[in-house]
Amino acid sequence: MSPAPTFAAIRLFAFFGALLLAACNSPPLYQTRAQQFLEKKGVPQATITRLVQRQPLTAEEAARLEVFCEGAVGHLLASNPSIPPAMLLRLSLDSDVEVRWGTAYNPRTPVARLLGLRDAGKYSTMNEYLARNPALPVEVMTAMYRSGEASKLGFAMNPALPEELIRDIAASGDELARIWLAGNPSLSPELMTTLERDPIEGVRRSLEQNPAYKRWRQGNATTG
Repeated sequence: MSPAPTFAAIRLFAFFGALLLAACNSPPLYQTRAQQFLEKKGVPQATITRLVQRQPLTAEEAARLEVFCEGAVGHLLASNPSIPPAMLLRLSLDSDVEVRWGTAYNPRTPVARLLGLRDAGKYSTMNEYLARNPALPVEVMTAMYRSGEASKLGFAMNPALPEELIRDIAASGDELARIWLAGNPSLSPELMTTLERDPIEGVRRSLEQNPAYKRWRQGNATTG
C-alpha cells in the first residue's frame, strides 16, 4: 500500500494545480496549437513567434493571420494589443467563442465592447477573461467581483485590480487566488510584506518571481 502523501506534497500539488488551472484559460495553452497549425500553412516563423509571444504584429501580418482566425490562432490574434482597431472590433463579434475570449482579454478592446461581452449576473469563462483585463472600468470590475461573475483567481491576475479587491483576496482563504495575487505587479509594499509570511509555499514562490517585489527588495537593500 502506498504511503499517504505528506502535507507539504499536497501543498506543492496545489501550487502546480493553480498554474495549470490558470493556463487552461490563458494564451499559453494556445501557443503549441497555433504554432503547429501555422507551420503547416507555411506562415513565416518570425510571424508565428510574434503571435504566440504576444509581440507587436504589423498590419500586414495581422491581416494574413486573420485568414486563419479560428480556435488557437484566432484567440491569440484577438488578444494581441497591436492589431488594428477595426480588426479588433470584428473579432469581438466573431462567431467563435475562443476568438471572443481573446478580445475580452485584450486591453485595447473598446470598453463598450467589453461591456457587451460580459455575462452579467452569472459565472462564465468569458467573465474570467474580462476579470483579467486592466481596461475594464473599476466599478464594473468591482460589481463583477461582488456578484461572483469570475473567480478570485481571475481577478487576482488583473494588474489594474483596485486596492480594495487586492486586500479582499489577500485576506480570503482562497489559496490558489493568493498564489496568483502574489505575482500581481500592483501589490503595495504592505501587502508584499504580508505575503512574504504567507503559510502557503506556493504564494511565497509566486511573490519571489514578481518583478515588482524584486525591485522593492532591491530598493530596500540599497537604502538599508
